[in-house]
Amino acid sequence: SCHGEEGITGMARTTWLVLRAPLIVGRGSTLFEMMRRTVDRSPVVPLFRWRRTEVEPVALADVVEALRLAIDDPEMAGRTYDLTGATRTTFGAMTRAWGRAHHRRRRVYVPVPGWGEGLEEQLAWSLARLPRRETRLLLETLRERQVADPSRRFPLGRRPLTLDAALEAVG
Repeated sequence: SCHGEEGITGMARTTWLVLRAPLIVGRGSTLFEMMRRTVDRSPVVPLFRWRRTEVEPVALADVVEALRLAIDDPEMAGRTYDLTGATRTTFGAMTRAWGRAHHRRRRVYVPVPGWGEGLEEQLAWSLARLPRRETRLLLETLRERQVADPSRRFPLGRRPLTLDAALEAVG
């Protein structure tokens, strides 16, 4: 979000606001699309070590609402916020939840040792038709917890959607 204001010389200054959303549940989000398309298209879903990584996935609708609120409130300028959903889970549990929510019950989820970025990069390309480099970089972020610092949570004004509600909204 950018808000312009006049500086001393009469030129507009640009202010900034950072909204960090590590895992967005919605169409177009690369990490979500990789997970969704793999579960939807493959009867066997490999779950590498990142299956244990804690995540707080945020619904795309909550991201859009946060952007709207941020644009409308110049008091938020110059700050950094984390956008997260109401559910703390693991990436592996989120993957299984997608399968359950969208009737992919016959999938076999196979725990695999290692982080698997190379194989996942190939799967992202062959199954999901997603950009390899971007997918690999996003998978590398799953080596660390993707949860918010409570002091930096975005003030959404309501409880964010749960993972189940976010998955249902994707349809």
